[in-house]
Amino acid sequence: MEIETYDEKTGLISRLTKRAENGRYIFRGYSHQSQLLPSIVRKKLIDQEAALLFEFERSANQYLNTSNPVDFMSYAQHYGLATRLLDFTYNPFIALYFALFTSKGPNYTVEDDKKYYYIRYCDVEKNILIRHVPILNRQDFFEINSMAKRCMELVETIDMMFNKDYIFKQKSIYRDSETVITAFFKTIAYRVPGICAEEYIRNNRERIRNNALLFIDPNQSNQRLVMQQGMFLFPYTLEDKAHNELLNKNTGLIKINMKIRDELQRYLDTIGINSYRLMPDLSSVCEAVERKIRDERVRSSVLFKKRRGSKLK
Repeated sequence: MEIETYDEKTGLISRLTKRAENGRYIFRGYSHQSQLLPSIVRKKLIDQEAALLFEFERSANQYLNTSNPVDFMSYAQHYGLATRLLDFTYNPFIALYFALFTSKGPNYTVEDDKKYYYIRYCDVEKNILIRHVPILNRQDFFEINSMAKRCMELVETIDMMFNKDYIFKQKSIYRDSETVITAFFKTIAYRVPGICAEEYIRNNRERIRNNALLFIDPNQSNQRLVMQQGMFLFPYTLEDKAHNELLNKNTGLIKINMKIRDELQRYLDTIGINSYRLMPDLSSVCEAVERKIRDERVRSSVLFKKRRGSKLK
């Protein structure tokens, strides 16, 4: 994994700008290393994934209007439900905003977390990015009315393609991962104009063999997703060690010294990247206001201690 460290603003801004102009990279900003794990892993609810989605569908169905399982999961995540999705963005400065979102405090136990903010970046041309999500492992897929059920069918489809130890059922129409991969990517290729199906299948088969990451660019189904230029990493393993190894293999890391946080936040504000733009709903505005006031209180407290110390000298 390539690692870059920045202690001053100018070099970091220049580097992020070049990555953005390249057009091949996507980004995730975070303040402590546990945030590389999906929320369903962090909250220790892996074995309850299906139950969470079914209960969300039962309780929130009146508010939802989607026929796509990834859109359904993104709605759930947007409103705070633990899911396997991990947010990424096409915009490195939006990733920088989220990296700097939380001020450092005494609750950070990892040594690097006390000093740095982080951005992960990934070359999508070396990994898998899809916008259409076929679900193939049931012949009666289109007879399934439950969106939660479709989500779990998608999880199983991905598992069949990526998990070398997957045990195929005797009655399944798919006998091995190769047949699933072919059917999955052929379906996508037929839906997207200008794609050569054979080449598309061959390239993605090779990426799966090389343990590439899988990203899904969903429909822009809610305003927050649109404003954050968001898309999702769809992990095919929720085992934390294996997940981190895949990320380390396929992404680069930018470490940002905490001492330049205030300077960077002022810069982001001048280019219009702030809470009021990226999280355009009233609950998020209230959260942003509270966070801003807490940060200002911490800054004033630190400044007061410095001034008092200098006077005592």
